[in-house]
Amino acid sequence: GLPAYFILPRMRLGAPPSWKRASVPALGLEVNASNMLEVVPQALEEGVRHFYLTFPVEERHGESPVQGRLLALRLAELLNLMVPGFYHYLRSNVSLTLVTPPCFVRTYEDVSKALQLHGYVLDAWLLDLRGGSDRWDVKLIDYWRTMSGVRRSGGVGNIGVVGASRDVCDRLSTEMGSVPIGVYGVELYPGRAWQEPREKAHFEQQVLRGTLIVAFNVFGPKQSLLESP
Repeated sequence: GLPAYFILPRMRLGAPPSWKRASVPALGLEVNASNMLEVVPQALEEGVRHFYLTFPVEERHGESPVQGRLLALRLAELLNLMVPGFYHYLRSNVSLTLVTPPCFVRTYEDVSKALQLHGYVLDAWLLDLRGGSDRWDVKLIDYWRTMSGVRRSGGVGNIGVVGASRDVCDRLSTEMGSVPIGVYGVELYPGRAWQEPREKAHFEQQVLRGTLIVAFNVFGPKQSLLESP
Protein backbone atom coordinates (compact mmCIF):
# COMPACT_ATOMS: atom_id res chain seq x y z
CA GLY A 1 0.00 0.00 0.00
CA LEU A 2 0.89 3.67 0.02
CA PRO A 3 3.24 5.05 2.71
CA ALA A 4 1.80 7.06 5.60
CA TYR A 5 3.41 10.21 4.20
CA PHE A 6 5.58 11.29 1.30
CA ILE A 7 9.07 12.72 1.71
CA LEU A 8 9.34 15.56 -0.78
CA PRO A 9 12.52 16.06 -2.83
CA ARG A 10 15.02 18.61 -1.54
CA MET A 11 16.35 21.63 -3.41
CA ARG A 12 19.87 22.98 -3.05
CA LEU A 13 20.35 26.48 -1.70
CA GLY A 14 22.77 28.78 -3.48
CA ALA A 15 25.82 27.55 -5.35
CA PRO A 16 28.87 25.43 -4.51
CA PRO A 17 30.43 25.01 -2.01
CA SER A 18 27.29 25.64 0.06
CA TRP A 19 25.36 22.80 -1.64
CA LYS A 20 26.64 20.15 0.73
CA ARG A 21 25.23 22.00 3.71
CA ALA A 22 22.16 23.87 2.56
CA SER A 23 19.15 22.22 0.97
CA VAL A 24 15.44 22.47 1.72
CA PRO A 25 12.35 20.36 0.92
CA ALA A 26 10.38 21.41 -2.14
CA LEU A 27 7.31 22.34 -0.06
CA GLY A 28 7.11 24.32 3.16
CA LEU A 29 4.53 25.67 5.58
CA GLU A 30 4.37 29.15 7.14
CA VAL A 31 3.88 29.16 10.91
CA ASN A 32 4.01 31.87 13.57
CA ALA A 33 4.04 32.22 17.34
CA SER A 34 0.28 31.93 17.64
CA ASN A 35 -0.16 28.62 15.79
CA MET A 36 3.13 26.68 15.68
CA LEU A 37 2.46 24.59 18.81
CA GLU A 38 -0.66 23.20 17.17
CA VAL A 39 0.31 23.22 13.50
CA VAL A 40 3.88 21.88 13.44
CA PRO A 41 3.33 18.49 15.20
CA GLN A 42 0.34 17.74 12.96
CA ALA A 43 2.23 18.84 9.85
CA LEU A 44 5.17 16.58 10.75
CA GLU A 45 2.75 13.67 11.06
CA GLU A 46 1.52 14.47 7.54
CA GLY A 47 5.00 14.60 6.03
CA VAL A 48 5.83 18.33 5.98
CA ARG A 49 9.53 18.88 6.70
CA HIS A 50 10.10 22.57 5.94
CA PHE A 51 8.73 25.36 8.13
CA TYR A 52 8.89 29.10 7.58
CA LEU A 53 8.96 30.98 10.90
CA THR A 54 6.98 34.14 10.17
CA PHE A 55 5.04 36.99 11.74
CA PRO A 56 1.29 37.60 11.23
CA VAL A 57 0.41 40.19 8.58
CA GLU A 58 -0.85 42.70 11.16
CA GLU A 59 2.53 42.68 12.92
CA ARG A 60 4.79 43.21 9.91
CA HIS A 61 4.82 46.99 10.06
CA GLY A 62 5.26 47.66 13.76
CA GLU A 63 8.36 47.31 15.85
CA SER A 64 7.63 45.30 18.97
CA PRO A 65 10.48 43.53 20.78
CA VAL A 66 7.84 41.55 22.65
CA GLN A 67 6.56 39.92 19.47
CA GLY A 68 10.08 39.04 18.42
CA ARG A 69 10.83 37.34 21.73
CA LEU A 70 7.46 35.60 21.69
CA LEU A 71 8.37 33.83 18.44
CA ALA A 72 11.62 32.58 20.00
CA LEU A 73 9.85 31.48 23.21
CA ARG A 74 7.15 29.59 21.33
CA LEU A 75 9.81 27.95 19.19
CA ALA A 76 11.74 26.84 22.27
CA GLU A 77 8.51 25.47 23.76
CA LEU A 78 7.78 23.59 20.55
CA LEU A 79 11.25 22.03 20.44
CA ASN A 80 10.96 20.98 24.07
CA LEU A 81 7.70 19.22 23.28
CA MET A 82 9.29 17.46 20.32
CA VAL A 83 12.17 15.95 22.30
CA PRO A 84 10.20 13.08 23.99
CA GLY A 85 8.54 12.10 20.70
CA PHE A 86 9.89 10.67 17.47
CA TYR A 87 10.05 14.16 15.92
CA HIS A 88 13.35 14.72 17.69
CA TYR A 89 14.94 11.98 15.60
CA LEU A 90 13.88 13.61 12.34
CA ARG A 91 16.22 16.54 12.98
CA SER A 92 18.38 15.87 9.94
CA ASN A 93 15.32 16.07 7.66
CA VAL A 94 13.60 19.12 9.19
CA SER A 95 14.38 22.49 7.60
CA LEU A 96 13.68 25.84 9.24
CA THR A 97 13.65 29.22 7.51
CA LEU A 98 13.28 32.50 9.39
CA VAL A 99 11.21 35.14 7.58
CA THR A 100 11.48 38.57 9.21
CA PRO A 101 10.00 41.92 8.21
CA PRO A 102 12.62 44.71 8.47
CA CYS A 103 11.44 45.72 11.93
CA PHE A 104 12.06 42.19 13.27
CA VAL A 105 15.55 41.53 11.89
CA ARG A 106 16.92 41.59 15.45
CA THR A 107 14.74 38.58 16.22
CA TYR A 108 17.38 36.39 14.58
CA GLU A 109 19.54 36.33 17.71
CA ASP A 110 16.75 35.03 19.98
CA VAL A 111 15.53 32.49 17.41
CA SER A 112 19.06 31.27 16.69
CA LYS A 113 19.76 30.72 20.41
CA ALA A 114 16.55 28.74 20.82
CA LEU A 115 17.46 26.51 17.88
CA GLN A 116 21.08 25.97 18.89
CA LEU A 117 20.06 24.81 22.37
CA HIS A 118 18.17 21.97 20.71
CA GLY A 119 20.71 21.15 18.02
CA TYR A 120 18.97 22.85 15.11
CA VAL A 121 20.20 25.52 12.68
CA LEU A 122 18.46 27.83 10.23
CA ASP A 123 18.70 26.74 6.62
CA ALA A 124 17.79 30.21 5.37
CA TRP A 125 16.86 33.70 6.53
CA LEU A 126 14.56 35.83 4.38
CA LEU A 127 13.82 39.56 4.55
CA ASP A 128 10.02 39.84 4.30
CA LEU A 129 8.95 42.82 2.19
CA ARG A 130 5.38 41.75 1.48
CA GLY A 131 2.39 43.92 2.16
CA GLY A 132 3.54 47.30 0.85
CA SER A 133 7.01 47.37 2.39
CA ASP A 134 8.79 46.56 -0.89
CA ARG A 135 9.67 50.21 -1.64
CA TRP A 136 13.27 51.22 -1.32
CA ASP A 137 14.40 52.40 2.10
CA VAL A 138 18.02 53.17 2.91
CA LYS A 139 17.59 51.19 6.16
CA LEU A 140 17.29 48.03 4.09
CA ILE A 141 21.03 48.26 3.43
CA ASP A 142 21.75 48.00 7.16
CA TYR A 143 19.39 45.04 7.52
CA TRP A 144 20.98 43.28 4.53
CA ARG A 145 24.47 43.90 5.89
CA THR A 146 23.43 42.28 9.16
CA MET A 147 22.05 39.27 7.31
CA SER A 148 25.16 39.09 5.11
CA GLY A 149 27.37 39.00 8.21
CA VAL A 150 25.39 36.11 9.64
CA ARG A 151 25.61 34.25 6.34
CA ARG A 152 29.40 34.69 6.17
CA SER A 153 29.81 33.47 9.75
CA GLY A 154 27.87 30.28 8.94
CA GLY A 155 24.87 31.17 11.07
CA VAL A 156 22.46 30.36 8.21
CA GLY A 157 22.70 28.35 5.01
CA ASN A 158 21.60 31.25 2.81
CA ILE A 159 19.79 34.59 2.82
CA GLY A 160 17.18 36.10 0.53
CA VAL A 161 14.08 38.24 0.15
CA VAL A 162 10.32 37.72 -0.07
CA GLY A 163 8.06 40.04 -2.03
CA ALA A 164 10.88 42.43 -2.98
CA SER A 165 10.60 44.70 -5.99
CA ARG A 166 13.15 44.71 -8.81
CA ASP A 167 14.54 48.02 -7.58
CA VAL A 168 15.12 46.65 -4.06
CA CYS A 169 16.77 43.47 -5.34
CA ASP A 170 19.07 45.40 -7.67
CA ARG A 171 20.18 47.77 -4.91
CA LEU A 172 20.82 44.98 -2.42
CA SER A 173 22.72 42.92 -4.98
CA THR A 174 25.04 45.79 -5.87
CA GLU A 175 25.75 46.87 -2.29
CA MET A 176 29.49 46.76 -1.64
CA GLY A 177 30.49 43.77 0.46
CA SER A 178 27.02 42.24 0.72
CA VAL A 179 26.13 38.62 0.03
CA PRO A 180 24.15 38.10 -3.21
CA ILE A 181 20.48 37.17 -2.95
CA GLY A 182 20.36 33.38 -2.72
CA VAL A 183 16.61 32.89 -2.24
CA TYR A 184 13.88 34.90 -3.96
CA GLY A 185 10.29 34.60 -2.72
CA VAL A 186 7.61 35.65 -5.19
CA GLU A 187 3.82 35.39 -5.31
CA LEU A 188 2.98 32.62 -7.78
CA TYR A 189 -0.28 30.76 -8.36
CA PRO A 190 -2.18 29.32 -11.35
CA GLY A 191 -3.63 32.08 -13.49
CA ARG A 192 -1.55 34.90 -12.05
CA ALA A 193 -0.49 37.44 -14.68
CA TRP A 194 2.66 39.54 -14.47
CA GLN A 195 1.78 43.15 -13.69
CA GLU A 196 4.36 44.48 -16.13
CA PRO A 197 7.11 43.16 -18.45
CA ARG A 198 9.85 44.34 -16.06
CA GLU A 199 8.45 42.10 -13.33
CA LYS A 200 8.60 39.04 -15.56
CA ALA A 201 12.10 39.96 -16.76
CA HIS A 202 13.27 40.32 -13.17
CA PHE A 203 11.89 36.89 -12.28
CA GLU A 204 13.61 35.30 -15.28
CA GLN A 205 16.85 37.04 -14.34
CA GLN A 206 16.76 35.51 -10.86
CA VAL A 207 16.22 32.06 -12.39
CA LEU A 208 19.20 32.50 -14.74
CA ARG A 209 21.38 33.53 -11.80
CA GLY A 210 20.64 30.24 -10.09
CA THR A 211 18.65 31.88 -7.30
CA LEU A 212 16.33 29.47 -5.49
CA ILE A 213 12.74 30.54 -6.24
CA VAL A 214 10.22 30.20 -3.41
CA ALA A 215 6.54 30.60 -4.29
CA PHE A 216 4.14 32.00 -1.71
CA ASN A 217 0.37 32.51 -1.74
CA VAL A 218 0.17 29.49 -4.07
CA PHE A 219 -3.61 29.16 -3.65
CA GLY A 220 -4.27 32.70 -4.83
CA PRO A 221 -5.67 35.77 -3.07
CA LYS A 222 -7.60 34.79 0.04
CA GLN A 223 -6.96 31.10 -0.83
CA SER A 224 -9.53 31.45 -3.61
CA LEU A 225 -8.22 28.49 -5.65
CA LEU A 226 -9.23 26.12 -2.87
CA GLU A 227 -12.84 27.09 -3.50
CA SER A 228 -12.65 26.80 -7.30
CA PRO A 229 -14.76 24.01 -8.83
